[in-house]
Amino acid sequence: MLHNKVGCIQNPSAKNCTRILRLKKTLLIWKLQEKLLFCFQWTAEVFSFHKIRLSFSL
Repeated sequence: MLHNKVGCIQNPSAKNCTRILRLKKTLLIWKLQEKLLFCFQWTAEVFSFHKIRLSFSL
């Protein structure tokens, strides 16, 4: 938090500095969530595919 304030003081032109930082954080979290979701979907698809293959081989 202290680092962010120092950055804002150094850059007085950015009035909404804390708001921008908060936005960046939320965007980062969203991106991470998307990546996680994609990974889960991919693994689920792979597992279901293997299940189908197993059922056919039996």
